[in-house]
Amino acid sequence: MLPFSNKPVKHARTPHVDEGSLLATDQVDRGQLSNVAAKLVMRFMWLGRISRPDLLVAINVCAGHTTKWTANDDKRMTRLAGYVAATLDHCHIMRIHDKPSDLRLSLYAGADFGSAPDMKSTSGYLLALDGPQSFALILWCSKRQCAVSRSTTEVEFVSFSTSLFTEAVLLLEICQQLIIPEIVLNCYKDSQAALAIIAQVAAFEQAP
Repeated sequence: MLPFSNKPVKHARTPHVDEGSLLATDQVDRGQLSNVAAKLVMRFMWLGRISRPDLLVAINVCAGHTTKWTANDDKRMTRLAGYVAATLDHCHIMRIHDKPSDLRLSLYAGADFGSAPDMKSTSGYLLALDGPQSFALILWCSKRQCAVSRSTTEVEFVSFSTSLFTEAVLLLEICQQLIIPEIVLNCYKDSQAALAIIAQVAAFEQAP
């Protein structure tokens, strides 16, 4: 059952609705779940933030529509609930089987480009403690960017710099104090253009 509703949900393999399957007319009609939309979003947001990073993108889409909830948002929320119902046995498996000197922090950052109706992009990152025989997720986030970017390179660079300086560097300092002073932070990006900019910035800062 969908929370706050007697409506049963069909199990789904993914949390996302195919946007191409949504009708333009349903984007105008008020959704049946509009009166409880905020409560639904908050319940799923709590779940996503404590243990289910795979839900965050779908949750954020719904969260952006709570004040203008439509029949299409009913479909999005029902799909999300159906995915959660189908994956109740999913959980994190975290392993730490290395000595502290073999551990490192890893930042995986990415972004989409202009996916929202207002053309704003969404940043996402994962921060993990890993090693040769270890992997443990520590932090994760999916968040709409504040401004409209003009290229995928800009979007990727904003995503990386935001996650690096607001989360990863702070966590690195904590781990250096609690685990081992020599622990390092590895950063991973799938954008060659963004990596080239980062390399230029690093070379400029290291120049005499």
